[in-house]
Amino acid sequence: RKCRECMTRVPYATLIATVMCCVGVGVFCGTMYRGTTLTLRMFDEVFKLHIRWVEPVQLTFMVVGAGMGGLGLMILFVGCLSTGATRNKVYRTWRGRVGEAGSPVQYSWV
Repeated sequence: RKCRECMTRVPYATLIATVMCCVGVGVFCGTMYRGTTLTLRMFDEVFKLHIRWVEPVQLTFMVVGAGMGGLGLMILFVGCLSTGATRNKVYRTWRGRVGEAGSPVQYSWV
């Protein structure tokens, strides 16, 4: 019975979207890292030119990817709080329901 109640509160669509988001973030980070690494190598070996500004761009790609992954996890958290019996417990009062509507907006500013 406890397992059944727990399974009804899982936001499956949000969970699948989060997994897809994390896979996309992984592909994004991997391809951008590999692409910038090969670009640096090509310029260094073929043109004998060392470009210094590409390394900070590579780090920026990783930071953007981590931000996208973090945002996906925040959206999963909101999805868990707004599903099934959890929603009835957490958002019981009027103030809680107003906060529910505003919480995605608050997370988007983070």
